[in-house]
Amino acid sequence: MFTKALGSRQQLNWSPAPPKGRHQVSTGRSWSHPSVAIPAAPVVDIGSVPTPADALIQHLHERCTSTEQPFCWSTSVTATDGDSQAPSGTVTISPGANGTCAGRPSTFYLAQQLGLSQARSNGSAAESPLRIEQHTSLQHLQQQQQRPQQQPVLGDGAPTLEVVEVDERCAETHPGSICCTTTAVEKDATSHSCSVTLRTTVKLTDSRLHVEAAELEELAWLAAREAASEAMSALNRQGSLPAGREERHRFVCNMLANGTIRDAKRMENGFGHVSYLVTLEDKATGKKLRAAFKPRVEGDCEGWHRVPIEVAAYQLSLLLGMDCVPPAVLRPDCHVDWTHYPAGGAFIYWCGAARQLNTVPMAEWSVPGPVLLSDTRILDVLIQNSDRHAGHFLYAEHWADGDYAPAPQGRGGGGGSGGSGSVWRGRLSPVLIDHAAGFRQDAFVCLDHENAFLTGPTRRISARTYLRLRFLDAPTLRAALHGIVTDEEIAALLSRRDAVLSFFDSLVTEQGYNNVVLEA
Repeated sequence: MFTKALGSRQQLNWSPAPPKGRHQVSTGRSWSHPSVAIPAAPVVDIGSVPTPADALIQHLHERCTSTEQPFCWSTSVTATDGDSQAPSGTVTISPGANGTCAGRPSTFYLAQQLGLSQARSNGSAAESPLRIEQHTSLQHLQQQQQRPQQQPVLGDGAPTLEVVEVDERCAETHPGSICCTTTAVEKDATSHSCSVTLRTTVKLTDSRLHVEAAELEELAWLAAREAASEAMSALNRQGSLPAGREERHRFVCNMLANGTIRDAKRMENGFGHVSYLVTLEDKATGKKLRAAFKPRVEGDCEGWHRVPIEVAAYQLSLLLGMDCVPPAVLRPDCHVDWTHYPAGGAFIYWCGAARQLNTVPMAEWSVPGPVLLSDTRILDVLIQNSDRHAGHFLYAEHWADGDYAPAPQGRGGGGGSGGSGSVWRGRLSPVLIDHAAGFRQDAFVCLDHENAFLTGPTRRISARTYLRLRFLDAPTLRAALHGIVTDEEIAALLSRRDAVLSFFDSLVTEQGYNNVVLEA
């Protein structure tokens, strides 16, 4: 078989990688090993009996993929050749509830960690002193877990490698061949750095297939690109929410999508647009939540009342790490206040204790005023929302930044109960509302436009938004905005994203970061 291995390594300052899970074999012939935290060491001492390198790798692969007798172990690191001294450390794979291993390592990455990559690449059958220390005692494994773990230190004064997360994904990207990509993520909290390594191996599985070396390399690059794209999309979604808010967002969105409408109050604005203040209830738990319902109207009022854009603005706010737009969910068909809306509409979280933001001194906002106004302008540029006036800035209880508190006697949980007798109390924060005019064809919004607070054109950007803008890509936007905007509108949004980044990059070049980037 022909084999082509590609490796890439780069330094990143990034948020933690998402946890990897074990995937079942699908019809597309793809599978994945789970991640495992393992010390970054070149040689792992797993025995005193010499074992051929290839035989060991085959053995490890069979044991890692075994469902009847999973491979559970702890390892220690020692030097094995010459006078070299390798660092020491331990790894314990904990058993699951049924006594099986909760995680298994990537065989390919174990080969690298075992110091066998060079021997294999040289075509030798070099033997390494390797000893497998297998633990079948659940009690012993639990004792191992309870012992204090020391992080390996690579030399005097070198940073501590906190964790290495490993994942291997294999897929038949072309008939008669298979591509396996191993991803390793090393994170160092001491130096605030992260190292990501991709290694892709291509093998021909059908002897009748004749592929040139250059074509094998192309297959490897395609597999590496797909693995990187999947990891990037997962990180985009994971890193978009501030820590600790994911569960609350899930609860609110689930209630908006599935809650039973218990009552509704009809409202109408000066343009004749009808909306409702509704109370939603979870039948199973009795939890309640208030929301605004905006029904879709035929023709979207020439683009001024395109209700699904409320959902697009919420999703985009999350992708940019802002979390300043209330959660919004589309329902395709619904009955509200004895009226049938076959085209459905948007259910939007109703923020309590709301008042206009311009009635609150900027010094009392929960976020720096320049950061909020900059984020708002960038969001409006991306979705081309030309309908941003003072009435669309609120100061109200946040949907996810807050906590549950005892409910006043005789009152229900209008913000979503967290338990018996408790209601949600969000932190008072600036809130952006009414985005239904976004993506209007003849709209034009740019950074040079004045904002509702008359603080001048946007010339500053938060460090968080500056970074998150770079992570926006077409696959991520399609996943978040599926069925809401068209591919052409996504392409136009990305073009505007590039223009915003180019503008601030030029300012950084001219003025430096201190004059441009704000700390969020």
